[in-house]
Amino acid sequence: MSLRRKPVDFDAVWGIFEKNITKLFESSEEGTVQAMDLTQMVYEMCNAYPNSFFSELKNKISNFLSAQAIKQRKAIMKDVDMIKKYSNEWDVYYNALCLLNTVCSYLNRCILMKKESDGAGSSGPDFYTIDIIGKNIWRENVILWIKRNFSNKLVSLLLSYIEDDRSSGFKDSKHANCAINSFVVLSDNDPLNSIRFYIDEFENLMLQETEKYYKSEGKTNITNMNIESFMDVALRRLAEEKERANRYFKFSFDKVVEVYIDQVIITNQKFIQEEFQKFVANDSFIEMEKAYNLLVLVNEGINPLLIKLKDHIVKLGREILGGLGDVVIKDAKPFITAMLNLHNKYDYLVSQHFNKDTNFETILDKAFREIINDRKTNKFINAPENLARFCDTILKRNSKVSLTEAEIEENLSNVDVFSQFYSKFFGKRLIQKSSVSMECEVGMITKLKVFRLLNLVKDVCGFEYVSKLQRMYTDITVSETMHEKFLQNYKSSLSNDFEFAILTAGSWPSAYQNNQEFIPPFELGQCIKQFHDFYEKEHSGRKLTWLYNQSRCDLKLTGFDKRYELQVSVFQSSILLTLNKEGKIQLHQIAEETKLPIHEIKRNIKPLLELGIILENENNQEISINDNFSHKRVKIKVPSIAINEPNEKERDSVKKAVEDDRKMYIQASIVRIAKAKKEISHNDLVQEIISHAKPQFLPSIALIKSMIEHLIEKQFLERHPSEKGKYIYVA
Repeated sequence: MSLRRKPVDFDAVWGIFEKNITKLFESSEEGTVQAMDLTQMVYEMCNAYPNSFFSELKNKISNFLSAQAIKQRKAIMKDVDMIKKYSNEWDVYYNALCLLNTVCSYLNRCILMKKESDGAGSSGPDFYTIDIIGKNIWRENVILWIKRNFSNKLVSLLLSYIEDDRSSGFKDSKHANCAINSFVVLSDNDPLNSIRFYIDEFENLMLQETEKYYKSEGKTNITNMNIESFMDVALRRLAEEKERANRYFKFSFDKVVEVYIDQVIITNQKFIQEEFQKFVANDSFIEMEKAYNLLVLVNEGINPLLIKLKDHIVKLGREILGGLGDVVIKDAKPFITAMLNLHNKYDYLVSQHFNKDTNFETILDKAFREIINDRKTNKFINAPENLARFCDTILKRNSKVSLTEAEIEENLSNVDVFSQFYSKFFGKRLIQKSSVSMECEVGMITKLKVFRLLNLVKDVCGFEYVSKLQRMYTDITVSETMHEKFLQNYKSSLSNDFEFAILTAGSWPSAYQNNQEFIPPFELGQCIKQFHDFYEKEHSGRKLTWLYNQSRCDLKLTGFDKRYELQVSVFQSSILLTLNKEGKIQLHQIAEETKLPIHEIKRNIKPLLELGIILENENNQEISINDNFSHKRVKIKVPSIAINEPNEKERDSVKKAVEDDRKMYIQASIVRIAKAKKEISHNDLVQEIISHAKPQFLPSIALIKSMIEHLIEKQFLERHPSEKGKYIYVA
């Protein structure tokens, strides 16, 4: 290929060039012509010596393309199947145009250089490259010519073809798709909108016909079908329309779907929303899913569904609460199990049928918050305490409840109450070694710290709270190591088997910090003295305070029909051991020997009297051994008074501890907020305190006001001298 300029006989060269590109348009096969030769001809004509034939070549090609387009248009108009013929002719024309544009790359370069030399504002047909010229020619001489002279027959046939597809089922879309796509291809020379021609000449008309079609069909279906059948058809037709849009007009996909939603779903959404209540009442999860899948496409379409579902769940929950009665006082399992079953049922609905929609997850959350914290329907239900007792049940040895059942996803407003009860029960399991396994205990602590247990996560239980649980667990494991070391030194000198646990003050609940006066029996006192000696050698400067109220003993009984072994509290063992001498004893004598108050002695002998191991005289001031005692079991576990009968004092102590913690929390929040703001109005302060405390509990306005007054008295705050209802932080 020579790049030197030379004289060119334009007519002769054009004749050869025209002959070759005619073959290109007739066969649309690149192999029938030599592209390299044609490229050389274009270069020579554009660089002819002494004068370039650049403009002449461009005009000749433009005239050739016009003639070619008109020729192909005539062929299209003669054919019976216009869509198929148009598709084939356009395919030939466009492929040939692409090859011609490649051949004329130097000519296009010259056109662009001329545009650049004439200035940035240069535009118009004089500066169109060959591909744009060819597209404009086809657009003007074929599509728009048919529109002007034959009532837009091509587009009308395409719309009819699509309507037949909707009515009769999927058709062969090859030729229709090619014809529609030509409108898109012919649009890409518009610098402001790459598919403007497609929108103006096809899309707008197509959307109008789509709207008309589905408006009629939607009206007919809602009139002649029940709601279940209507939803089935609506979902099926939506899927079909999406598939059809993908085949025919991908660029209009969203608009077509929007038209369908508007005419079929939005127009009839009230019918679906009204019938949703029936689906909920009948537990028709499949129908609820269909309603959701339709209405989720509508802005705020699922809002009535959310309300109906929440009201239904709350109604069912309250029916469950009312039916439980006072059974939850002794056994929390029915309450927790019922809540678990109800929650699992609707959690399955949300996750499997509503695609884990966050809106439905939120209303499920709110519904169970309302149920769990409802104290009016059943006054015997206290959800935080019930939950803590249930956790205690499943974590105890021989529990028949699966641990995974504890993973209910509810919300408690009084998380701090749960925390107090849970730590108390947790300590009891550790001390009495009644846990199902230490791995389960560690797993529970991990869930409280990291995962969700009834939404008690994040800062709800709090880092400090979880740390205390971990320290409680650590105390037990350290005690086991110390116990082994103690036995190595004192096992031979111990009169009885002896186990202990060293609890860190401050980490354990207040129930494990009782310093009640008590003199242990001689048999136990020897072991205690030996341990004191051992501990002082290991840890100088530490003080031991024995928690006798948390201790238990195993006693062996002889002199009866068989040998028995009793598991009793230390207080009960002390009472029984006083009977070793004479077989009977006055209560005041027991009080003198043990330093226990009379009322405490009576509380502890009650389970022993119920068991029948001792007898009580007429004036209830003396007890004696029952020589005729007999029991079917050899090993007998005697319950302590806290287990045997409701202990309101224990509950009151937890309640008081919670109230005290809440007061301190609110006071700290008030000071922290006031210090940051310097000055703050009463309403703003109350709202911020509620926001701070909400993860743990919902403080009452009265409690907040009383804490504000308390801090004013303590001179942390003062009222603003000139603005009523405003406080100033006192540094």
